[in-house]
Amino acid sequence: ASGLGAGPAVALGPGSVGASKRWTYYPQAARLLIERGLDVWVVGGPGEKGLAQEIITATGGKAHDLTGSDLRNGILAMAAAGVAGADAAGGRARRRGVLGEPAVHLLVTGGAGYIGSVVAELALKAGHDVTVIDNLQGGKRAAVPKGCCLITADFGDSELLDRVLFSARVHAVIHLPAEAAIATSVTDPARYFVNNVSKGLTLLE
Repeated sequence: ASGLGAGPAVALGPGSVGASKRWTYYPQAARLLIERGLDVWVVGGPGEKGLAQEIITATGGKAHDLTGSDLRNGILAMAAAGVAGADAAGGRARRRGVLGEPAVHLLVTGGAGYIGSVVAELALKAGHDVTVIDNLQGGKRAAVPKGCCLITADFGDSELLDRVLFSARVHAVIHLPAEAAIATSVTDPARYFVNNVSKGLTLLE
């Protein structure tokens, strides 16, 4: 987690689909995100190390490699470019001051999921205000930590995002929702493109 910048950051987690190279849009997605001014951190286990190097090469060395430990620690390591840092050995998190003092208001999309709920909890413990957007299709209401403001909605709703981001004075976004079942991704790739790529671009815009 050392050396993270203070600018907007994106965690790109290829997972086993990416590692199998069935799909090759990860390098292109990384280039597009970097062109939009975002720091791209590739996260995942040792199996994604090779693809991470391909992504770094495709982006002219501008993407960063955080593979080699488990995905959960990788996400925690770069969450909000430093809200939480992860100890790769024990999974422990500590407060980082990159986003500044006093506490900031964070929007966690997918905050009712396994990883999102952990990130939201860590941000709360670090003293930040947290708003969660989740449609609860894959996440669970009970997983959202007490103290978070939960908005049950689709993060691809641009009008909703405008209202939340500006009226609620959000300082940073941690974007975590995704379709993750590999078998379904093969039988219905269009659904995965819409939810994992297209809606993500809506959020960035």
